Amino acid sequence: PAPSSSVLYCPLFANNLFEMKYTNGQYTLTKSVLDSLRQKASDFILETGTRHAVHLTMATPYGLVPNTYSGEIPSQIVAEDLFQLT
Repeated sequence: PAPSSSVLYCPLFANNLFEMKYTNGQYTLTKSVLDSLRQKASDFILETGTRHAVHLTMATPYGLVPNTYSGEIPSQIVAEDLFQLT
């Protein structure tokens, strides 16, 4: 399936830009994907005129492979997070 991204807008606090990727294991974030995410965040700021922070969040079934680029993503959501009972 093709990867998709969406934006969750919360005008009172911050903006979370979600990028969703499906893989059969951990997702390896590359420089080109990180650059694309940064561009999406920049575009979002320009289009909305927000003065709030924009946080990058990756949603993947199994998380990110730790590498140089994965450290640039402050938040991750994995499939298990979506099915936790509280």
